[in-house]
Amino acid sequence: MSDETVRADRDHQESYEEYARKMRLFEDGPTTTNFQQLVDGGITLTHPDALPDAEVAAKLFEVIHALAQLRVYLEGTDHLSDKDLYATLWHDTLREGVPAIDDLGFNHCMHLLSGGGETETMLYLKYFADEDYRQHWLEEFPGYDMPVHEDPPHNRDRLLPRPQ
Repeated sequence: MSDETVRADRDHQESYEEYARKMRLFEDGPTTTNFQQLVDGGITLTHPDALPDAEVAAKLFEVIHALAQLRVYLEGTDHLSDKDLYATLWHDTLREGVPAIDDLGFNHCMHLLSGGGETETMLYLKYFADEDYRQHWLEEFPGYDMPVHEDPPHNRDRLLPRPQ
């Protein structure tokens, strides 16, 4: 066996071992929340009811950009106003458990309508699904009361940070 082959095999094994280590940390390691990570990073997370309407957009984008620094990216937000999105993040999304390990290096893309509930499904089909997906859904669920497609009331997703 050549030296190059031995090096390649060793590099492959080390790469796999590092991947396996990260997966063990992801599955079994300590957890935190993005809310706590943001607070620890110096972001003030004002209760939505205490945040003046004139400050909502700036606070929302401060949070969105701070999440991107944590490699957390939002998708599927255009159905919510800035106030509703901030409230959803503050009350729910940022409170979910996440691995508390900095060196994982994984990106986390959160689609706000990916939970699979009836309301989320209806909103996804109404605002985000293309016609092919909507037709496929009707083939899978023939009696489904498909909502009429509408363009989302907001146009924020195009402005959101994306993974590099």
